[in-house]
Amino acid sequence: MNQVEETIRDDSADQPQILVMEDESSVAQGLQMVLTEEGYGVDLAMTGQSALDTLSHKGFDLLVADLRLPDMDGMEVIKRVKGERPETGVIVITGYASVPSAVEAMKTGIVDYLPKPFTEDEFKARVERALKEKKHVHTKEHVKPPGTKEEKLIQKREVIRVLKRAPEDDDFHTALIEEKWMQTAEELAKTFNFQKNLIESSIDGIMACDKDGKIIIFNKSLEKMLGYSQNEVCGKVSFNQFFQVGDAEKFKEKLYSEEYGGKSRLFLFETNLVSKTGDRIPAQLSATVMFEEDEEIGMVTFLRDLREIRELEQEFADQAPLLQQHRMISLGRLSASVVHEINNPLAGILNYLRLMIKIINRDSLGQEHIEKFQRYLDIVESETSRCSKIASNLLAFSRKSKLEFSEVSIHELLEKSIMLNQHKLDLQNIQIRTELEEKIPAVWGDFNQIQQCVINLILNSIDAMPDGGTLTMESSFNREKGVVEIRVEDTGCGIAKEDLPNIFDPFFTTKKEGKGIGLGLSTVYGFIDRHKGIISVDSKLGKGTVFTIQLPIVIGGRP
Repeated sequence: MNQVEETIRDDSADQPQILVMEDESSVAQGLQMVLTEEGYGVDLAMTGQSALDTLSHKGFDLLVADLRLPDMDGMEVIKRVKGERPETGVIVITGYASVPSAVEAMKTGIVDYLPKPFTEDEFKARVERALKEKKHVHTKEHVKPPGTKEEKLIQKREVIRVLKRAPEDDDFHTALIEEKWMQTAEELAKTFNFQKNLIESSIDGIMACDKDGKIIIFNKSLEKMLGYSQNEVCGKVSFNQFFQVGDAEKFKEKLYSEEYGGKSRLFLFETNLVSKTGDRIPAQLSATVMFEEDEEIGMVTFLRDLREIRELEQEFADQAPLLQQHRMISLGRLSASVVHEINNPLAGILNYLRLMIKIINRDSLGQEHIEKFQRYLDIVESETSRCSKIASNLLAFSRKSKLEFSEVSIHELLEKSIMLNQHKLDLQNIQIRTELEEKIPAVWGDFNQIQQCVINLILNSIDAMPDGGTLTMESSFNREKGVVEIRVEDTGCGIAKEDLPNIFDPFFTTKKEGKGIGLGLSTVYGFIDRHKGIISVDSKLGKGTVFTIQLPIVIGGRP
């Protein structure tokens, strides 16, 4: 047993040892907490150098590595670790995932590649799988069945040695060389076919050219994207042909600069390509120049078709006015009840102010009246503050603003949502019941959007109970899933079974004409999905409906 194996075995006798290399302290501490709860031994490294220093005196079963570090490239750290301690498993986590970075990482022998953001369950599953795979490989390498032969490719010195043997053994040695070369050819063929299948099966387009710009690789995804066949392109067409006039020069200028991913590397560059039919294809490119002994031999480019994304962006832009229209409809429905809600305290304020004015006009401001004034002013202050809160909430709800993600207190959000609808609930004889779990974690989101979702559900419940009923608002923390749950339950008319699969579709509505345009629940669904949450519904006709929203909690500063 060598020194490295002894170190690892000593450190991990009781529990697997994991080193987390992540420069964001909140993320690193969140991952440490998750791994420690699973029974692993965990060390943290905020820089590449500190990770190498830690690995120099302590063995680890697994390295969880971010690719973006403040002092060096994460891939450089991984290569050094695999070179010095190849038995250490590696999982790459990165917020800048791309096909080139994944391919480069896989070449170094990592066991998994996990793009951010990821859930706690995904992370734990990948770690468990990596440790199992490492254990399996370790056993396979060190416990070989009796009689197992170790396969080796033929070395150049073996050929020379055999050829120098006696002439009478030529037939034997020729057969030996042929057998070794056949094994080598078979291994090369397997490697070649695997790489070819990898290129052809890629969802992204992969294009490679030689140093003169002639295309030598053009995969099936590019055939579909640009309309050319491989036979039309490979060895016949220049890389520049797929760009509009002047765009190829811009692409190469950025490729050879150090501004976009490093010299001779380009990361997520957006441009337009030209198809066989002359159509402009919006695409996202990542590219790297290939070298052989410091001599440039060509370039490989990874291309992603952006047409579907652009269409979705346009659809969203087209729906934006409708979404704002729905917001204003909801605002109008709220306004009537809010006017009554504000009028009540305003009437009280006016009455107390008039009483004080009368006393002042009588010129009889004694100690008794001063004490009354103090009570009146306390009431005026309280009622004025109440009006201000209602007006502020209404203004925040109606404002069309940019998304501002931060930690959101669900209890505060529910209380404000109920306040805006309190008078309307009273008018329709609907009792409000709240069951809020204490000390639930914050969620990461836009307060205004989540509030709009809750208000939409409250308004739908009010419509479902025209003759009164009970509206129940609940909040709880699901520790198993790591989510906060909001439940909005009513005792209204319910939703027909055949309508349930369609209620989140745009423009689908069960309300009478003029009572709704069918955007409320589709808007709610879109907002919750944008927050990486889930909304579900359970309803029985004539008995009521329950909507449940699940939102991820904040771990280490982010969900």
